[in-house]
This record gives sequence, C-alpha cells and structure tokens, in this order.
Amino acid sequence: MITGMTGFGACEVTHGKVKGIVEIKTVNHRYLDIAFYLPVGFSSLEDKIQKIIAGFIKRGRVTVSVKITERPQTEILMNHQAVKRYLDFARDLGQKHHIKNDITVADIMRLPGVVEAKEVFVQAGELWPGLAKSLHKAVAGVVVMRRREGRAQGGGHQWPA
Repeated sequence: MITGMTGFGACEVTHGKVKGIVEIKTVNHRYLDIAFYLPVGFSSLEDKIQKIIAGFIKRGRVTVSVKITERPQTEILMNHQAVKRYLDFARDLGQKHHIKNDITVADIMRLPGVVEAKEVFVQAGELWPGLAKSLHKAVAGVVVMRRREGRAQGGGHQWPA
C-alpha cells in the first residue's frame, strides 16, 4: 500500500483527577527518528513509547508530545497538634505576664510547622496504562492519515508505513 509521510494523531488520556493529551506528528525522514516532549519525570517511559510507535511506523521523523492539562490541586495540610501547642503557649504567656492575647488565625498560620502545602505530582508509572492506550489511538490516527495521503498521491513512491 502506498503511504504518505506526514500525519497527525491525538488522543486524550485520563487517570483519576489527571487529564492530558497525547499528540503524534510525522514528517518525511529516511529512517525512524523519534523526538519526545514529555512532562518532568516521564523520560523513563521513552523506551515503552518508542516500542509502540515502532510497531506501527517504520520510517519518518516522529514527534511525540504528552501534556498534562489537569492535575490534582495542591494539598494544604494543617498540623492541629502544633496549633494547640502554640495556642496553649500563647494563653499561658498572656496569663503569666498579664498581656492581652489577641492572636489571630493569620498569626497562627504564619507560625513554623502549622501549615504545609504539599504539591501533587503526576507519577509516570500510574499514568502509563491509560497513556499506552491513548498512544495506540493517536498512532492509529497517524497511520490512517498517512494512508490517506498515499492514496491521494496516487502513483507516488511506495513507502513502508
């Protein structure tokens, strides 16, 4: 079958509260050359992604892009024990030295160890099963587009997929 060399495929990926998009673009190139644009911490998946791509596409410059579009919100944790200790200390200090205790919530929140913001990172391993399915769908879209281009070219070169 005559196939073209340019193609594009995309698919959404979802895992829990994480959403993303996979995009695959191909252009003419003598050999299979894959470039990756992955989120931080996802480079460990390059070999797996390359195997999926190579199973469908034999030549061309392939650009694989994975973008995380939604992730869980930063988690904010409060150390209730630390708050209690600070309040007890403030109350004792006020009583012992006859000082008015006018501590506010904002004052408490600024104290060390009371509030911790914990950023939630997307783990590549957790996202992999859904990402693999999305990669298959996106690369299938590329193959369809390349075949359509090949048919439109008519008697052009016969490239392997």
